[in-house]
Amino acid sequence: MFEQRLAAIQDVEALLGPVHVQELDATSSLAKLIRELRRPLGARGNAFVVERLLCNESWLHGMGDNPAGWPPVVAFYSFKGGVGRSTSAALTALTLAREGKRVIVIDLDLEAPGIEGSFSIPQSDIHAGVVDFLLERALLGDAYRPDVDDFVLPFADPTISANGGSLIIVPAGRLDDTYMERLGRVNLSDIGRTVGERNPIRALIDALLAWRPADVVIVDCRTGFTDVGGMTLNGLSTLDVLVFRGGEADRRYLPIVLRHILRLRHQEDATAELAERLSRSFLIVFTMVELPAKMEEAEQYVADLREQVSEICWKEVFERFSREGYMYPSATALDTPHDPVPHDAVLLPYLRDFAMVSLVPDMHRIQSERPEKPYDALVRRIMDVKLAKPEKTPHAAPAGEVNRQKVLSAIEKMTGKPDGETEFATIEDFKRKFVPRTAYRTLLDPKAYIMLGRKGAGKSVLFQLLKHQEYLKSIAEHLGLETRTVSTTRWGIGFDVSPSSPSHDDFLHALEVSRGDPDLIARFWRALSALRLAPLIGRSLPDLPDVRACIERLEDMPTQRAVQAWLDQANAGLEAEGRFCCLSYDDLDVGLTRDVNKRGRLISALADYWQQAPRRWPRIRAKIFLRDDIWMREVHFTDKSKIRDGIDRTTITWDGADIYRTILKRLGHDEEVRKLLRQAGLWRPEFDKMLASKLGFVPPFDEDWIMKCVHVLAGETMAGGEYGYKKGYVYPWVLTHSADATGDIRPRIALLLFSEAAKIQKTVAASGSILNPRSFVQALRGQVSQQAVADLRIEFKEEWSTGDLWIPDAFSSLERIWPIEEEVLLDLLRDGCKLKRPELKEMLDRMVEAGLVERRKNRKTGRILLQIPDIYLFGLGLTRRG
Repeated sequence: MFEQRLAAIQDVEALLGPVHVQELDATSSLAKLIRELRRPLGARGNAFVVERLLCNESWLHGMGDNPAGWPPVVAFYSFKGGVGRSTSAALTALTLAREGKRVIVIDLDLEAPGIEGSFSIPQSDIHAGVVDFLLERALLGDAYRPDVDDFVLPFADPTISANGGSLIIVPAGRLDDTYMERLGRVNLSDIGRTVGERNPIRALIDALLAWRPADVVIVDCRTGFTDVGGMTLNGLSTLDVLVFRGGEADRRYLPIVLRHILRLRHQEDATAELAERLSRSFLIVFTMVELPAKMEEAEQYVADLREQVSEICWKEVFERFSREGYMYPSATALDTPHDPVPHDAVLLPYLRDFAMVSLVPDMHRIQSERPEKPYDALVRRIMDVKLAKPEKTPHAAPAGEVNRQKVLSAIEKMTGKPDGETEFATIEDFKRKFVPRTAYRTLLDPKAYIMLGRKGAGKSVLFQLLKHQEYLKSIAEHLGLETRTVSTTRWGIGFDVSPSSPSHDDFLHALEVSRGDPDLIARFWRALSALRLAPLIGRSLPDLPDVRACIERLEDMPTQRAVQAWLDQANAGLEAEGRFCCLSYDDLDVGLTRDVNKRGRLISALADYWQQAPRRWPRIRAKIFLRDDIWMREVHFTDKSKIRDGIDRTTITWDGADIYRTILKRLGHDEEVRKLLRQAGLWRPEFDKMLASKLGFVPPFDEDWIMKCVHVLAGETMAGGEYGYKKGYVYPWVLTHSADATGDIRPRIALLLFSEAAKIQKTVAASGSILNPRSFVQALRGQVSQQAVADLRIEFKEEWSTGDLWIPDAFSSLERIWPIEEEVLLDLLRDGCKLKRPELKEMLDRMVEAGLVERRKNRKTGRILLQIPDIYLFGLGLTRRG
């Protein structure tokens, strides 16, 4: 019976559980003893060596494959400490997030944690971490359902928010007096023996991805042979980034590491396809490399290093593949998506300035100032080579003859109606004009409910977008988001300026009845939300027939309990159906009241209510579109500081590339423009397929391609001839002169600048760019600046007025040539507008926040000067020195 059952290693593992098993060597002394005591071993051995290691079993067996829906998991591992592994991981994470990727960083260096400190996140912000997750799961078992919010630390960064990325850090835990004790209670050896989906580290990543999808997960591993390191390299990771110091002494650890990564020594069929897969599965990085000063010596150093690494990789991994026709790349070959080269190591130089800083953003700035941008190069190797999926590019179709006058006409007709509500009324409008930017990922995240932005940033367009569920689903697919939540969400309007919404008088009445009490105002918003949800879910609300009843019964407790019970039932019904409901709020700046104090109280109560409501009714969510200056100055409630940027709140901003993508999106649907770009070799074959898709043509986020398109349409410099460069380049000129005093750019203004330039030009030259760059200057000084000022006047009419006078209109009568000293302007306004100086100072502060005015310090006098950017300067009838 014993002999039959234990016929193979798998039988031993099935009988004894996760132990290390290997077949007994027939020539060993133990085999000889068995033969003497029992009988000779047969042709198929049934004797095995069975042992249970105290630790590090994760280096001897795999973890199983990750779930199919997981993003790539990139593990940063080093055999020795102090080689810059954590720095490389942190810089990679920051770079990817700033490029618009959703990144999760997990600190698995449990014995020496603290990656969050590199991002200036204090220990007081940490509630729990990896260690706490492992302890709680060990106690509660597979049924453990963590509150993920307690384990994550979002890193707030304006560039990340602008590009739609996110950077979530999962720390090891709070490094207080109990950390070592908590770590000591974690049985890492048992965790290392647990394979498949029951492994706690895998369960942690599963919980994080269920909480918020990610484009890439970055793991910072412990050095050496540890249980966590083995788990990560032998199952969890998609790509192993193996980090070593560049010195000769440290290279001896490379073969040791390679021979302990299971997939590199797995005895399966040694095919050429497998060899290519393995070549993509690890990346060798040498840090703190100090090349010789002389070029010849430096080139020899690199050549010797590549030769040595090539020999090690061949001997430890790829030699066995030679029998199957695999051609091992030469020592000088370069790693590419189509032809992976495992031994093409990344060399990161020793940057002395790193020693002067401790924060990752500062390190990123330092490396970005170097011509080669070494850590950016590391990111490109990871994303564009190792994790890339190479595709063949089809040949471009020939271009027909271009009617240049029609191209000019298409540019002129780019702008339609000035407001997002009417310009984006149908699906076809979105298909031809809307760019699904990565910055909009947060819009589709159920947790994010505060959507901030300036006038013209596109808040109302996004509000209109939420009315088109099928189009939203296509956007989610394009942005790599999970579409189930979008598909199962019913979208409704919580408030906008329309006859069906409460009026100014209704809100003033609500403030009067509530006596300004925040709790009573929140009750009003709760009742109003129930009133708006009723038709969405098909469930009547008998206790509150209309808005007037919502106001009059604020203090009637039976009614309030009935509203809560109705919402309880609505949430339960949605949960049973597997659905969500989301209410969107827009026009809050003009639709409630123009009184700043009253408006602030109303919006504060609304934001507070929707921060609390999902805790009780998780199937009911909200999106509140709001001007960012109102959020900063007027909204105040107890837990406002707990609103996390990038998770609960996002700010809609624009960078130059997305501004031009918006222009090219509209032009790309014109046949003559397509001919022009095809003639220039810029219209790609895949773009033709996009035209027939639900999203229409989506310009790629490729700044080099975008810049070339701009050159074709508008030229390269603002003036032709040999010295044209002295007049500036068109690409940055348009962005700089479309920006307000804070550097914020609005797509509406940039579109208008192109459209008005085409209108002014009227005819097009037979060759060269379609637009004459000088037309931009004329357009800016005319209709474009006037429209920008008109937008401001609508937005800030009440805040910046005294009587019938809008204060900025008085600037030209006081001083036409700017800049002007702040104290001088305040004196002139005091005398001319009859306002007290503190009032004027506060109003001026608001103008600075809104981007109308910029404060600068005079180097000679030390006094504060005020300047107005060109986008508003000419529309206000002003001019400037210089």
